[in-house]
Amino acid sequence: MSAFAVLRIKWVIRSFSSQQAKNILHRAMRMECAESVRIMLDDELRRAGLGELVLT
Repeated sequence: MSAFAVLRIKWVIRSFSSQQAKNILHRAMRMECAESVRIMLDDELRRAGLGELVLT
């Protein structure tokens, strides 16, 4: 992973409050497949105004 990618990930993580991150984690842990988690994370990024980071 490139240094730029790490910085970008850190920026995304900082965009969410601790409580938001915990809620997302709990929802992800209850999902049965990786595809469901990806869809949920894509939706959360879009909702947070970070939709440009979603790769389709």
